[in-house]
Amino acid sequence: MPFRALYAAMETGVYLREKAMTKMPDKNKRAALLLCLFLGGFAAHRFYAGKVATALLMLALSPFVFGLASFVLALALPDAVPAAQAAGGHVGRWLTPAWFIWWAYDLVSIYKGKFAGGALWKKD
Repeated sequence: MPFRALYAAMETGVYLREKAMTKMPDKNKRAALLLCLFLGGFAAHRFYAGKVATALLMLALSPFVFGLASFVLALALPDAVPAAQAAGGHVGRWLTPAWFIWWAYDLVSIYKGKFAGGALWKKD
């Protein structure tokens, strides 16, 4: 039965991938906004919305993770710090602005109610 509805939607040209594929309970928009604002560096808002794959990607690209990795590397291998800082500086120079734009986009889309398809938020 659900396959017929999906097939019918695709036949009419309407692609309802997010609504058909992601079934999650209603989430609180205000909670997601606060999570994004204060714990966005750890992709908490994406974990909260059930977007685990992109949350893990955002967490991996996070400047906080790069900083933590540099700190752990400096503690474990003090001789490798200059080479790691040089390599991390080049990577971070490109990833940090991209990550920040992604975070800001998430913040605005949560505020406007468009994050996670828009239909997943409870009325506040």
